[in-house]
Amino acid sequence: MISKNKSQSATEFIILLAIILIIAGLLIKPFGTLTHISNNKEQKASKEIWDNKDISLKGIRINSTSFNLTIKNNYPYKINITKIELDNNTINDNYTLDINKKIITTINESENKIKKVKITYINLKNNKEYNLIGPKLFIQ
Repeated sequence: MISKNKSQSATEFIILLAIILIIAGLLIKPFGTLTHISNNKEQKASKEIWDNKDISLKGIRINSTSFNLTIKNNYPYKINITKIELDNNTINDNYTLDINKKIITTINESENKIKKVKITYINLKNNKEYNLIGPKLFIQ
């Protein structure tokens, strides 16, 4: 009689544990999906901001360790980009961009999200230097 109660208690415990695990699994899946949705919204917002800035940026992954960075001048005058800072990468090349022209340069970076973006450029209309600090840049 005693062993029957022990086995019944063990069986009830296993069934209760299985029910708890099933419920936990059903609750965790939607939260994982919500996190993914949140990341997609952040990527879309970042893309929209960079597409509409005076100097637009777009990163396209070419392999696991580098991506192509497209830089486009949306100002109504020529600019000379003197420095680009992307997290740990600093590019000190000079790029002169006509109105609505773009250049592509390759960046060695394995991350898919650049948190710090700063572009130093000279407005060739008034020869003054400016800094454009932007939001995160997601690499596609």
